[in-house]
Amino acid sequence: MLKIEEVKAKSILNKSKIFDYCLNPYTGCEFNCTYCYARLFMRRYSGHVEPWGEFIDVKVNAPLLLKKQLERAKRGTVWVSSVCDPYQPLEAKYKLTRQCLKELADKQTEFTSTK
Repeated sequence: MLKIEEVKAKSILNKSKIFDYCLNPYTGCEFNCTYCYARLFMRRYSGHVEPWGEFIDVKVNAPLLLKKQLERAKRGTVWVSSVCDPYQPLEAKYKLTRQCLKELADKQTEFTSTK
């Protein structure tokens, strides 16, 4: 059973060791790919006890928060969905990835979704 929780994130644009920033509109992923590296550590990071693939936190304030953070952040490349799939089925309902990409485009911020 998939546990879905709507949450308000405190931060959405975070420093990354691979690109300048990472942005994850969701915590968790219902695809539950066996090869996904996030499954190794995201439960511990998120505090969830459910197995990987059985929980998703939907960061409902992600687009607004991103807009505010982009105004203050140094320019850099943003890695979209470093630990979740940006187009998992819930995206059809919430459209957070779509809205975040619009904010990045509006600010002419470089972004990628792959390494």
